[in-house]
Amino acid sequence: MRFPSAVAELRRPTVATVRRHVPLEYLIHGQWPDGLLGQDAPIEALYAQQIAVRLRDGLQGQSISAVCRQAGVNRSTVQDILAGRTYGQVASIARLESVLRVRLWPELS
Repeated sequence: MRFPSAVAELRRPTVATVRRHVPLEYLIHGQWPDGLLGQDAPIEALYAQQIAVRLRDGLQGQSISAVCRQAGVNRSTVQDILAGRTYGQVASIARLESVLRVRLWPELS
């Protein structure tokens, strides 16, 4: 099926062309993940902050490398979540929850 040339020339923005801020960029005061996020922070940044706090607390006394091996998650992924450089993938968060036996995903309020 051929589309009219006007339709064929329409371009939708792709993920690569849309800049998505990382959670850390919404921090207005203090240190990640305990600091204050700005009022313009989207819900996913708030979730990322809570996940980072819960992950940090859940890792207490454990080797990040060992936990990552058990969970099948890249060490850099965990470091990026903890540093606010990524939102994290649902699958990674679920595997970390399973290994740590800690609820990482925020509860609805």
